[in-house]
Amino acid sequence: IVGSKVPKSKATSDLMLKSATAAGSADDAQYLKYQVDKNAPGYNPNIKSRVIKVISAQVDPMEPPKHKHRKVPGGPAEDPVPILHSPPKKLTLEDQNNWKIPACISNWKNSKGYTIPLDKRLAADGRGIQEKSVNNNFATLAESLYVAERNAREEVRRRGMVRKKIEGDGVKRKEEELRRMAEEARRER
Repeated sequence: IVGSKVPKSKATSDLMLKSATAAGSADDAQYLKYQVDKNAPGYNPNIKSRVIKVISAQVDPMEPPKHKHRKVPGGPAEDPVPILHSPPKKLTLEDQNNWKIPACISNWKNSKGYTIPLDKRLAADGRGIQEKSVNNNFATLAESLYVAERNAREEVRRRGMVRKKIEGDGVKRKEEELRRMAEEARRER
């Protein structure tokens, strides 16, 4: 069986090769004559017309095909199951507005360079949607900081009073000393 098919396939391949090589031969060449355009690049005023030899490019018979046959995927084997809907109702303006989705606004990218209002940026960020809640520890911290500040102020006030008292005592001592010295100086005279 194999022996009878080999000469047949060899003859077929030889036929293909001969037809492919014959396509690019000089016998099939066509000659075209045309007038030269004055505005064309490389224009030479001495040459009025030109002749072009057109031949078919030789095709490699062993080259794989350049196009691919893609099969369209087949449809479903059965008819699709019908989807039952309630009868359509007329959309109100409020429903239409509820279905409008705002454009995405990023705080990081603005490739077009649009000027985006702050309220739109904040709305896109989602800050307005979140509920603001204060932790109980924050209240405790604030209270302890207030008490610490009040104690520090009281301490500073006491230190100031002690310093004034010490300075006042020092001034009184100096005055007494000066009085005593002045009296001694009067006695000596």
